[in-house]
Amino acid sequence: MKKTATLFLSFLLCFMLGAKAQLWEFKFNQPPATPSLPSSWAAVNYTFSYSGTALNLKINAAGTSYLQYNPGGASTIATKTYKLLRVRLANETDGTVARFYFRNANAWIYIPFNIDANSGYKDYTIDLASEAFSGNGVSFGTNKWEFTGGDADASPAGDGTHRNMPIIRFDLPSGHPGSGSLPADYANKTISIEYIRFGSDLQTLPVNLARFTAKKQANGIQLNWSTASEENNSHFDILRSADAVNFEKIAREEGKGNSNSAINYQYTDTKALPGTNYYQLNQVDFDGKTKKSEVVAVNSGLKNVDFKVYSGNGAIKISAFASNDDKGKLLITDISGRKIIESPYAFTKGQNVVELSSVKLTAGVYVVTLAGKMEATSVKFTSK
Repeated sequence: MKKTATLFLSFLLCFMLGAKAQLWEFKFNQPPATPSLPSSWAAVNYTFSYSGTALNLKINAAGTSYLQYNPGGASTIATKTYKLLRVRLANETDGTVARFYFRNANAWIYIPFNIDANSGYKDYTIDLASEAFSGNGVSFGTNKWEFTGGDADASPAGDGTHRNMPIIRFDLPSGHPGSGSLPADYANKTISIEYIRFGSDLQTLPVNLARFTAKKQANGIQLNWSTASEENNSHFDILRSADAVNFEKIAREEGKGNSNSAINYQYTDTKALPGTNYYQLNQVDFDGKTKKSEVVAVNSGLKNVDFKVYSGNGAIKISAFASNDDKGKLLITDISGRKIIESPYAFTKGQNVVELSSVKLTAGVYVVTLAGKMEATSVKFTSK
């Protein structure tokens, strides 16, 4: 019985491993030392350049412009395995239609998809198993991606089915139907592509961050982000920086694991730094893999040491926010500059409260000064 159970568990493990989702991915975030297109890629009617994590394609003139991948027999885009396509791009043209093309039986077949006008980076997903394909003016239905016969690509195992796609291309944007050309004012517009992914199912396409914003609110800085889909998503680490270079983790938001629907997240930083705050998300998978988002910035409106003074009932309370640990002297003077109270203070990074009890002040205007290691900051208050 024990041996039978062991065999069953071994079989189950093998099945689970064999059924593991697969991913083919090409990222354009590592340009060569001498700018050139990656091997097997060609850009037709584009001028290309690199910036940051993207390949920038500037349209030269009205006409057909496309990015093509043609590795010949070395292609690893297996049509029997990869059923979903995701392209991440930013678009400077009008909202229009793009086309994903592939070769079948020595003819081009395509799937159109809409790209947003003048947008930042967005993910566009095509379901190769269900979208309707077209080509040469004919609609083909949904069975052409996993195709048989007609091309030189050899069939593995003699099953008559082509597993590897010989050539793919992207028309970004596509020409007007029937003419193949683009409007003249599309010249010098740029399409930027970060990556192209083929997956065996939606779960192979990593967490798709659709939006990430930061906005100042009365109680702090509110971060909002949303995902279009999630796979293996453990959590998000929320990172903050005062200089956009050195980030520290300030919070953690749990992910939803796996999801094919839009999910919204929100976090409010109630201890924002004075001046400009830079935020970044670090998405963490259950297996420990991580991916950082773009950086967003917002000004908190706080000074380096922002504080308020409350006086009454024989006591003075000082509420101060410090961007870093700080030590110095707390001075209270009257309006003529005469020193009334001098006391040392030691602030920790964040919000601090100092209370001075049994303080007798006559009615009038006074000044509290925090003289720290780096600078002095003063505020007036009135004693009644």
